[in-house]
Amino acid sequence: MPFKHKILTTALSVFCATLSVAQDSDTLALPFFDDFSYNGTEPDNSLWQNNGVTLSNTLPNRPPSIGVAVFDALNIDGEFYPSQYGTKYASGDTLTSKPIDLYYPGDNTIFLSFFYQPGGFGDAPENEDELMLDFYSPEDDEWTNVLTIPGAACHTFKQAVVPINQKAYLQKGFRFRFRNYFSLGSPKQADLVTNCDFWLVDYIKLDKLRSAIDTVYQDVALTNCPEIKFNQYMTIPWKHYSKAVDKVKLSYSVYYRNNDNQPRMLDSINLILKNKDCNDTLMLGSYNLPSYWDFSETKQFPYKFKSDAEKVEYQIGLRLVSDVSQHDFAQNNTYFDTKTLDDYYAYDDGSAEAGYGIQGEGSTGSMVAVKFAPLIKDNIKGVYIYFNPTFNDAQADFFHLKIWNCEHGLPAQELYSADNLSLPKNECGSFVFFPLQKSVSVSDTFFIGWQKTQNEILNVGFDKSTTGVAVNYYNINGQWKLSDSKGQIMIRPAFGGLSTANDDLIVDIQQNNSLCISPNPAKDRIWISGLDTDIDDTLYIVSVTGKTVKTLSSSANNSYDISDLADGVYFIKIGNLSAKFIKIR
Repeated sequence: MPFKHKILTTALSVFCATLSVAQDSDTLALPFFDDFSYNGTEPDNSLWQNNGVTLSNTLPNRPPSIGVAVFDALNIDGEFYPSQYGTKYASGDTLTSKPIDLYYPGDNTIFLSFFYQPGGFGDAPENEDELMLDFYSPEDDEWTNVLTIPGAACHTFKQAVVPINQKAYLQKGFRFRFRNYFSLGSPKQADLVTNCDFWLVDYIKLDKLRSAIDTVYQDVALTNCPEIKFNQYMTIPWKHYSKAVDKVKLSYSVYYRNNDNQPRMLDSINLILKNKDCNDTLMLGSYNLPSYWDFSETKQFPYKFKSDAEKVEYQIGLRLVSDVSQHDFAQNNTYFDTKTLDDYYAYDDGSAEAGYGIQGEGSTGSMVAVKFAPLIKDNIKGVYIYFNPTFNDAQADFFHLKIWNCEHGLPAQELYSADNLSLPKNECGSFVFFPLQKSVSVSDTFFIGWQKTQNEILNVGFDKSTTGVAVNYYNINGQWKLSDSKGQIMIRPAFGGLSTANDDLIVDIQQNNSLCISPNPAKDRIWISGLDTDIDDTLYIVSVTGKTVKTLSSSANNSYDISDLADGVYFIKIGNLSAKFIKIR
């Protein structure tokens, strides 16, 4: 798997389909069509039997329509398929159609077509990696491979058109399936091996009365979710927006395509913003689209979001109304997504097409920082960080969380440091919240990031589909430099003071030096000194995220078993006393 300095390719996903009319309880009738242009995380189960395929709006680069099926190295639970390092390849995802009635004896006009792209914004499959198409013969009860596409560098979506004219397949109960094979990288760089070798499949059509040159679709389609930005951010804290709305410039971005070989007219483009308090439609104009034209537009627009709630969720929608065409697939002309204004700033859109980190000998102590500028003065209460999964959990175990002020556009004075935080590897593939142990007040530009404590990479999510803001910095040898990698590191500062939510789980984790834990680091058992001998109280073991992970009754000899804890940094709390310790293997 190719690796560039500081950038590691990986991925995750999002969703979209149309329909086929069921002929009876177990067989679909022609036509069969799916362009995955619906909300969700997996293909439509009325059309498909799915093993591991997820859907994404952000991973493809200029798809025929919004949403693609993603084939990669992870199963549906985000876990790696059985595989090994080196050049050997392994079986990945499989997407199998439901049974289809193809009983058209002697028909030579039945064709299956689909679009495919290797990699997209994620890692491209190497030449030995493959995307395979198989056909199933009901009479023989046998699968046969009919098309194999070797891996390659990312290119524009290509269309494959495959005839189905053999008697073995022209039967009721015919099925077809897509499979991918992937290969993991070198064991010498184990911490770089993450989700990889992506294949993106879209616009699958199976029908009769077609030919090998039937490759034109009289369809105008959305190709990505509508985006709303608040200045340079994808989302900002609602409290900051409501108090400084005049400082916020809103902009929208819309994406669509004419898949026809003839010009098409978009009579209207409607941007829809609605929640429980409003339902507003903005008319964005009309356009004459040339044939095979990919179109995108970003513009500022005057609008004020409205709500009395502490947290705001808006439905952001886009609807295309094109000139009348009986072949236009209406389902990919409208799409809604949810925009949340909560308590954090985010440059990213929530999807990790890749990963960002520094790796290799001598990288211990290196740092990464992301620049933010709040709209109002406020307290940072914590930081959200998205971690990508790596094969065999090979990435770093610990890191230092840092916050710096800004001088001359670069990180300068350290405002906060939480040392030896444990990377929660069971939560990779999602955002993890790290509450601050003390309030950090900021009113101007600041940086948040991390410092490495090991040579292994800290594989933080990298949103490659969202660009336009250069805010990522790295420091390898004592000098801060602006990263030239295009995309957004998935780290988000949360505001509002220290959280008091979930009081049954969140405890005060400030260290109190009157307690002493030994050994520290510890493996299976710890001893605590400094306790009041008359105390009869419950001990709490608390993670660095503030969650109580274990409770213990006080022991006469102050000895406690911790063998069941995962490796990481924890706090012991008893009464008003607390102390930090590290659990190791």
